[in-house]
Amino acid sequence: MEKGPLTEQLVERFEAMPPQLQIAARFVLDHPQDVA
Repeated sequence: MEKGPLTEQLVERFEAMPPQLQIAARFVLDHPQDVA
């Protein structure tokens, strides 16, 4: 699967996210096929 603009934004902003949002972002990055 190609990396899209959402992936780029999540990676760029990851460190600024609160811990719970980092958990959600990590799931999206690790399992993009499971997220609609």
